[in-house]
Amino acid sequence: MKTPNKNPLEWVVFFISLLLLSGVLGYLVYDALTIGSEPPTIEIELGDVSARGEQYMLPVTIRNVGDRTAEDVIVEVVLVRDAKELEAAELTAAFVARDSTANGWAVFSIDPGTATSIEARVLGFQQP
Repeated sequence: MKTPNKNPLEWVVFFISLLLLSGVLGYLVYDALTIGSEPPTIEIELGDVSARGEQYMLPVTIRNVGDRTAEDVIVEVVLVRDAKELEAAELTAAFVARDSTANGWAVFSIDPGTATSIEARVLGFQQP
């Protein structure tokens, strides 16, 4: 019995697929070998307030610049005027991978524009 000849297009597709697969595998191996061992480092960035009816929504960006993933990141945002806490909001990001961000909103009943400062801090997180 004679074996059928392969179409040249089949060989081209095979080699392109092999090249792409090898590249992805090589990147994953390199990334796994060069990852650091620093714990999660959480940074918080606040956006501009928008009014929604009787509520004021403040966008919050949670950024993990550390080498490890953080789970259940709890952030507190506090409105302060004359060294007194006017109102506090708390939000939780379920999962913030390394070098990534999570977005949420802190919701207030008091206009954050009336506060002298808005303070945001991380209350805690878990490392999986």
